[in-house]
Amino acid sequence: MEIIFEIAIQILIELFGQIFFEFLAEFGIRGIGHATGIQKPKSPILACFGYVLLAGIASAISLLIFPDHYIRSYEARILNLVATPVAVGFLMSLRGKLLEKKGKSPIRLDSFAYGYLFALVFGLIRFWFGNS
Repeated sequence: MEIIFEIAIQILIELFGQIFFEFLAEFGIRGIGHATGIQKPKSPILACFGYVLLAGIASAISLLIFPDHYIRSYEARILNLVATPVAVGFLMSLRGKLLEKKGKSPIRLDSFAYGYLFALVFGLIRFWFGNS
């Protein structure tokens, strides 16, 4: 029972870490967009490339701050790579819908696909380069 509790806590820490960095990225993108007057890129492929790059930078920063994996079990880390991006993508799409209800314009990161992509790249880099 103690092992299950420990794995659940480790997965939650990893999930909230990714959510934290994703929201930081979103606020940074919004701030830059408002300050420069730049609208959404017209090309979704260009936006994907930008979010992959941003996720790589965010995960590298997170590895500098927290180089060790929170999840000790290899199998649980694989499960985290599957479950966490889905959960983060769902939360980001929920955020996008809430912003629309408030009359605000969501950015692409406020959708399931882009939120999932960001979290997947973030998680893969932490998976590959984190200390076991």
